[in-house]
Amino acid sequence: MKRILGIGIASVTAVFAAVALLGSTCSLFNKAPSVPEISGPTAGVVGVPVEFTATSSDPEEDSVAFQFDWGDSSTQAWASFIASGETTSVQHAYSDSGEYSVKAKAKDKKGRESDWSAGHALRFISTGPAYPDSICDSLYLRGSGTHCSMSRDGSLVAVGTSSSRDSMSLLRVSDRTLLPRVRVDTSLTAMVFSDDNRYVFVSSWNSNALYRVDVANRRVVDTLPNVGDARGLLLTPDGNRLLVVASQYVFVVRPDSLTILDSVLLPYNVMCMALNQAGTNLYVGVLHGLCAVDVQGCSLLAFSQAVDIPTHVVLSPDEESLYVHSGADSGVTVLRTSDLSVTRRVNMGIIAAGHMARTPDGAYLYIGNGWNGTRIYDTRTLLPVDSVDLPGLGGLVFHPSGDSAYYASGVRLYVIGKRH
Repeated sequence: MKRILGIGIASVTAVFAAVALLGSTCSLFNKAPSVPEISGPTAGVVGVPVEFTATSSDPEEDSVAFQFDWGDSSTQAWASFIASGETTSVQHAYSDSGEYSVKAKAKDKKGRESDWSAGHALRFISTGPAYPDSICDSLYLRGSGTHCSMSRDGSLVAVGTSSSRDSMSLLRVSDRTLLPRVRVDTSLTAMVFSDDNRYVFVSSWNSNALYRVDVANRRVVDTLPNVGDARGLLLTPDGNRLLVVASQYVFVVRPDSLTILDSVLLPYNVMCMALNQAGTNLYVGVLHGLCAVDVQGCSLLAFSQAVDIPTHVVLSPDEESLYVHSGADSGVTVLRTSDLSVTRRVNMGIIAAGHMARTPDGAYLYIGNGWNGTRIYDTRTLLPVDSVDLPGLGGLVFHPSGDSAYYASGVRLYVIGKRH
């Protein structure tokens, strides 16, 4: 029995030694995961969290975890393990303004770590400017408001009505007085003021017509029929050309006579549009993509199918990017204006944006979240900073000063002001 027991003990000892050797050999040949690829914003506001993503692949397909060095003397604890090649998202808030360099590294399930990634430059400012954030007044429209437009000098707001009404309302901003209504047509879809506020140009889905309305005399003075279902009207900065996007065309119209000067055929029916400050480039969302149009040459410059069913398009403050909300997505896609290539997609959980507008200073983006109010996003980070409880679906425009905004929905026109 002793001999047999001795042989048994020796055998067990040998087995454990072999297992230990095998484990050390496996550990020796275990390769580190790849250096993480990280992505995030380049600027932010103190106190508002920024979001970064990281991706790494492990040669042995082991699960991986990530650790971030935020560059502000804080290092995040290791995150939970995820499958090799998958992307994780993390957020961090900075307490001081300044320049930071964000890095990340990965480790696999066996504990082998990668090198740190290259630094991602990030600049933080102390705070953003104040913005309209609360309803301070509401006015009864005597008709369901659906669209609105602000004059360039901020003195007047025009409000179109739904299919059941045939009038347009005008608000005098100085004393918040609603002027007598103007009878135009039913189903008003877009409006824009002339530079001198003498006229309002109005389109109607019901008749596919464009109207020139005399503001002082409150009557239609000219009509351009059969332009199609106009989804947007814009006046060039010089006031000499009225841009009408309708059906599958961009029409260039002479404002003083409602004469069509030229047109551009687009690949699909139009959905929305935005014009740069110089009035030279028009960006048009069409049913299955986004177009860049040369206004002066009346030609199509570029077409991208990076977004589907774009419902709203807004230019960034520096006009180098476009913020596009798509009916096929639940957030915003950012594209370069130079070539319409995608630089970022942000899921905001907004499937049907009732409206999307930018503050005049370009600091904030307001996006209607269906019947769940309006969310306010910082344009530098595209993270939410606040919300306004605006009811229903409607049109939103900002006063040129940025101190207030006006929102038409249902039978009321809401005035949004600053709480702070």
